[in-house]
Amino acid sequence: MLEFDKTFKIYLFKDKDTVDWTIRISNNYAHTYTMTKNDMALLLANWDTEAGYSFNMVNGGGFVQHKKTTPRPESAPADYVRITIWSGIQHQYRVNTADMMDLASNFDYQCRNKMFWDD
Repeated sequence: MLEFDKTFKIYLFKDKDTVDWTIRISNNYAHTYTMTKNDMALLLANWDTEAGYSFNMVNGGGFVQHKKTTPRPESAPADYVRITIWSGIQHQYRVNTADMMDLASNFDYQCRNKMFWDD
């Protein structure tokens, strides 16, 4: 069996201007969401804003925010990214900041290079 081993996996489909964004839940379970290329670009340009960023998807929407403290009342120092996605059901994810930077790098790479599925 091929396991999910990365927090995120994306496929940029240049012919449709869409991105399939998969978020790993466990080694054998993941959620995949579809959004436009432009919406993914905006999400990646704004995920690190203090107030967070609301984004659109093909069948729903979401919110992403770089958290630098834990929830109140503790408000202890932290460094993680909160992702909320609603598409009939609301899903909450917490990922490492490095994962978001890797996602942005992967998206940029796919935008600039021909991928095997681009044929």
